[in-house]
Amino acid sequence: MTQPGPQLGEFVSAQCQRLCEAMGAGSNADLYNELLLEILGTAAGRSLLNPPLAPSAISDDHTPVEFSLAFVPHAAPDVRILVEPGGGTGDYAEDARVGRKVFEALADRWSFSLVHLNQVADVFFPSSSQVPFALGCALALRSTGQPVFKAYLNPAVRGPGRAARVVEEALTRLGYQAAVEPLFRQAARRHPGADSLPFFALDLGNWDAPRAKAYVAHHNIAAADVKAVSRLVPGEHPEAVEEFVHLTLGDGPYYRRPVVSYYSFTGASADRPSGYTVQLPIRDYVRDDQEARDRAAVVFQHYDLDVQALDRALAAMTPRRLNSGVGLMAYLALAYEHDQPPRVTVYLSSQAYHVPPPRTTRPVPA
Repeated sequence: MTQPGPQLGEFVSAQCQRLCEAMGAGSNADLYNELLLEILGTAAGRSLLNPPLAPSAISDDHTPVEFSLAFVPHAAPDVRILVEPGGGTGDYAEDARVGRKVFEALADRWSFSLVHLNQVADVFFPSSSQVPFALGCALALRSTGQPVFKAYLNPAVRGPGRAARVVEEALTRLGYQAAVEPLFRQAARRHPGADSLPFFALDLGNWDAPRAKAYVAHHNIAAADVKAVSRLVPGEHPEAVEEFVHLTLGDGPYYRRPVVSYYSFTGASADRPSGYTVQLPIRDYVRDDQEARDRAAVVFQHYDLDVQALDRALAAMTPRRLNSGVGLMAYLALAYEHDQPPRVTVYLSSQAYHVPPPRTTRPVPA
């Protein structure tokens, strides 16, 4: 139901339109917005004069939408959007029901299979749970104009202490049982309490190589330790991963919001991950968005990426001065996938409800 005042759907749709145009994807803006509003459902009509209906795991101010841009050299970035279906109500069972219904409608419209999601449905969707987040839906458009999707699931749905068992069971059902032991031995068990499992994700749609992804949050980790956990994936990337972390956050350790690794699994390598991504919560280690932008610009220059495109993206998200707030750039990530060039992704917060003021001092480590 539409409520008085500026509405959530209008706010995020305008951001989406501007972002697509700024990234040279203006011809795709209508479809992006159509899908965005379809996934948001009735939440699109919520008034921004009222507080969020429920906490959202997607953003700090509980806007149930996050934008991201994936950059590789000498190419236009891919625009991606993460949405909590229905906007989240705080009722786990209802949010799970709405989310699954959204994916069923998308699968029917765009002719893709939900077999992998259905394989793990009883693992991630118990009849009740105390967790606030049930399901997220990410979307992107391929060069053909065909959308592809990702489902984000909550491993803590049966309690944080059972999250590892949930991820283990999901990987086993999807055919990656041989990868479970090395994942937990090398990446997710540095010492008790050091790591947690915030998300599990599945590619859904007509992907060339659909992935399952296990996310690991590393608390109080340092750059050298990130290098070590990245070695689970074969390749020459560990040195580059350490360098990326150092350029963005310094050497660490990082005592505020944890650094996140995610490990991608495809049919190409069933006994170990085929890809590695490190996500750095840059918003927690800067005074304001201007400092976040400047650090990201150093990374962009290092990887021969378009700094002007970064600046256009930030301007498309908000008209405010970057030094007037913090949190616009939520994460900066570096991805290595099997047979793919390295990719830098910028995660952008909608901040429909709230913009935190700049910090008076630089958080440590600098």
